[in-house]
Amino acid sequence: MSYVRKTKKKSNAGRKLFDGKPEAEVVQKLKQAFALGATDERACVFAEVSPAAFYEYQKKHPLFLESKRRLKEMPVLLALKTVVDALKYDPATARWYLSKKWRSEFGDKLELEGGDPNKPIVIKWKDKPVSSK
Repeated sequence: MSYVRKTKKKSNAGRKLFDGKPEAEVVQKLKQAFALGATDERACVFAEVSPAAFYEYQKKHPLFLESKRRLKEMPVLLALKTVVDALKYDPATARWYLSKKWRSEFGDKLELEGGDPNKPIVIKWKDKPVSSK
């Protein structure tokens, strides 16, 4: 005699992933927050979902995770574009950019000489003033 094992259907009971909020609406809000450079926690606050629900959704949707990583880079790219565009018109921005990007060649230098080896060294750093228009 052979036995046929009955499979149980998965229950729909329990808490919904986003507390019943429409998935598309929540995901859109999360993407908006990430495009502003928000952390995961801040994006959850903005979308009004729990971090646990967010991470569960992220586990189930690996493409969303990749999209989140790309969106988080958008503010950095926008800032970089703004700086690069300003290089054409503002020599102070150009000098600042070179001092940050190629510090060894264009950055401020600090040299220390002498001093008592028994005393701690105190360094006070002052940035050069950048003229504004």
